[in-house]
Amino acid sequence: MESPRRPKSRARHPEDLLGAVQAVYRRKPRETVYFRSAPYTILYPTPAQIQARLKFAETARKARGLKGLSPEGLPWAAYIVKNEMKDLKTEQRIEKKPQWIQTLERYRRLMELLEGSRG
Repeated sequence: MESPRRPKSRARHPEDLLGAVQAVYRRKPRETVYFRSAPYTILYPTPAQIQARLKFAETARKARGLKGLSPEGLPWAAYIVKNEMKDLKTEQRIEKKPQWIQTLERYRRLMELLEGSRG
C-alpha cells in the first residue's frame, strides 16, 4: 500500500535519499559538527510541514516592497513572519501520546496476537 504523502509524480523517490548525508552544526551546549542521514521528510513533508511552509511563504510575501528595517531592527519580512507565526498551530497537528501509554498499547497488541495464535 502506498503512503498517502507520496506525490503523484514519481520524479523523486525515497531511493534518492539512500546515502544522502546532512551536515549538522550546533553551537550549544558546545560547538560541534556531525553528520547524519537525511530525513525522509526532505522529499515527503508531513501535511503539517506543508501547511507551515505555505503560511511562511504567504506571510513573508506581505513584506514585498517594504524597505529598511522594522522598529526591532529586523528586515520587514523577518519582522512580519516573527509576529504572525509565533503562535502557529496547524490543523494537521498530531498529538503524541505519552510514552507509558504507547508501551501499554504495544503490550496489549502483543497479547492479542499471542492469544490469537494459541486458539
